[in-house]
Amino acid sequence: MNLLQDMVRDVVDRGVDYDDALCALRHFARYYGGQHIYIPVHADTDLAEQIRGILTDAVGGAVADRILDVIATLYGGVQHYIPLETRAFKKQIALEVHSAYDGTQECMRDLCRKYNCSLTQIYRLWHAGEAQALKAKAAASQRAFDF
Repeated sequence: MNLLQDMVRDVVDRGVDYDDALCALRHFARYYGGQHIYIPVHADTDLAEQIRGILTDAVGGAVADRILDVIATLYGGVQHYIPLETRAFKKQIALEVHSAYDGTQECMRDLCRKYNCSLTQIYRLWHAGEAQALKAKAAASQRAFDF
């Protein structure tokens, strides 16, 4: 696991919807990915306001406040390295790429722009997404035969 996956887990454990937590923290990684950032303990600092704004853009004010409170409580007071979104949420992005890719070069280039990746990285993500989709399909078909 990585820091952002741990944050998602901790935020969800404290009552925030999984999709909201994932969306907000992916947005956070998009903004701060590849940087060391000090996560403030108190919500009244300039940096806390900036983080709140980033989270609010993704999920709205009330949810962003709850997420920031959890992050500040559990991870505040220390400088953390925030991984790039494509590294931190590779499985989710691979599934998104796999479902969005329609086989055209134009679509591939659009995905490159969307995820800020090279064609090679998008190609690898697509294959990883395909493997995950096949695993999920095989598990679902196996469950159909479990009596």
